[in-house]
Amino acid sequence: LAVYREMIDLVMRGVCSAEDADKALTYGPGIRWAIFGHNMIMQLGNPKGLTGMMEMLGDGGDVWLQDMADWKPITERRICKNSTTFRG
Repeated sequence: LAVYREMIDLVMRGVCSAEDADKALTYGPGIRWAIFGHNMIMQLGNPKGLTGMMEMLGDGGDVWLQDMADWKPITERRICKNSTTFRG
């Protein structure tokens, strides 16, 4: 749900279309996530494992997290209002 939340936020902010967000996930991490979980990918992504990945990301990881949407609870009305944006 967290990844989908970010996809919705990107579309709602006009960063990309819903189709482009789907393509990015499908042809990006989606295939890897079907085989390995995200934690395993982080472990394998650096010779030092997860610790090495976190060191590599450094302060940039904090900046990315600060950019994430601070959503309020999603009401049924908001879902209905925006649902047509996400139909394929």
